[in-house]
Amino acid sequence: MTETTAGFQKQLKYVLIPLVFVGLVGLWAAVVKAWGISSFVLPSPSAVWDSLMTLAREGTLWPHALVTIQEAGLGFASGFVFATVVGYALGKSELLEQVVSPYLVAIQSVPIIGIAPLLIIWLGFGIASKVAICFIVVFFPMLVSTVVGIRTVSADHRALMRSYSASRWMVFRHLELESSLPLLLAGFKTSIVRAMMGAMVGEYIGGKHGLGYLLIAGGAEFLDTSMVLAATVALVGITILLYLLALALETALIPAWRRSMAKD
Repeated sequence: MTETTAGFQKQLKYVLIPLVFVGLVGLWAAVVKAWGISSFVLPSPSAVWDSLMTLAREGTLWPHALVTIQEAGLGFASGFVFATVVGYALGKSELLEQVVSPYLVAIQSVPIIGIAPLLIIWLGFGIASKVAICFIVVFFPMLVSTVVGIRTVSADHRALMRSYSASRWMVFRHLELESSLPLLLAGFKTSIVRAMMGAMVGEYIGGKHGLGYLLIAGGAEFLDTSMVLAATVALVGITILLYLLALALETALIPAWRRSMAKD
């Protein structure tokens, strides 16, 4: 593939993404109008947009959105740090991994929808239970990315660093971290999305604040499908924004990583 073709395809995706979005919204509106679907079952895109704007103007949307972002942010940060520390230890020690892995697999095999009610019972209906749910859904993908990243480090490179009497910090900073960076960033992007999902699940099961609560309020209390979809749109929009920020971080770091690996 030539450089010109690659550049054209890169630019083309920025055109196709919004076009596909407009097409899907148009199809949604056309189906609702053509089939005469009740707004209680499936409101039109314009009705959902009006509901979203109403929530924003009334000051209802932003406080709930900030609660969800706070829960997801705290859960993501704690899960990311703990997973990378544990993942580094497991990646360095096969014995430790063999001892701990059965327990990690057992915990991971339980769906979060089954763990969430227990966490709410143990930690209450406040922010702690939601942060714990986000922590769990972030921990495992980040753990796997860290372990795999550490295991990808070349044994020859380790031997070379030892031959130069490199300290543990130098081995970590210039070899292990740089070698595992792409996988860590991939886990970083995935974990941000999962953190938002975890916060929503916690709020949906037992919460009085957050976008997940708005979903329940719109459906169970007000029987307002437009409100449910508006809260969903807000959640998706925030999640996409956070993902794009993570993607921008990856875009900024990967070229530097490639230059560093090329020097090695």
